[in-house]
Amino acid sequence: MKTIHEAEDAVLQFDEEQSTVVFTWKGIVSEASIIKVLSLAAKASYLTDSIHWMIDRRQLEAYDPGGRIWVKNDFVNKIGKELIQKTDKIAAVVAHDPMAQLSSNVLIDLLIEHNPKIEFKEFDMPFPASNWLTAKPEEPETKKKGFFSRK
Repeated sequence: MKTIHEAEDAVLQFDEEQSTVVFTWKGIVSEASIIKVLSLAAKASYLTDSIHWMIDRRQLEAYDPGGRIWVKNDFVNKIGKELIQKTDKIAAVVAHDPMAQLSSNVLIDLLIEHNPKIEFKEFDMPFPASNWLTAKPEEPETKKKGFFSRK
C-alpha cells in the first residue's frame, strides 16, 4: 500500500495489487483536500481496468461546503468520470458523527447515480470492509458427471 497524499484532514493510499484506493477523512475536510485527494484518485484509476474504494470515515466531522459543490459539479462530470465508471465496489467505514455519515452517503449516492453497477456496503471497522472489497466472486458449483449420473 502506497501513501499518495497525506494532510491533517485527508489521507489517500493506493494498493496496486488489490486495485483499491483508500480514503481516510478526518475532522472537517477542506475543499482543497477534497480536490487534491479525488484528483489524485482519478489519476490512480488509469493504472487499472476496475477499481475499489475503501473510505474510512470514523473521524470525519464534515466536508467543506465548497468541496461538496466541487464533487457535484466538477468531479462527477469531468475529472472523476473515468474513475467512477471503473469503480465496482465502495466499502465505507461508518462515521461516528451522524451528520457526517449522512453527508458522505449523499455523495456516495451521487457516484452510484453515475454508475449504477457500483456495489456499496457499510462496515463498522476497516478490516471487514477491506476483506469484502477484495473477495473474489464465487464460482458456480459444477456437478461432476459420474458413472451413474444422468444428463
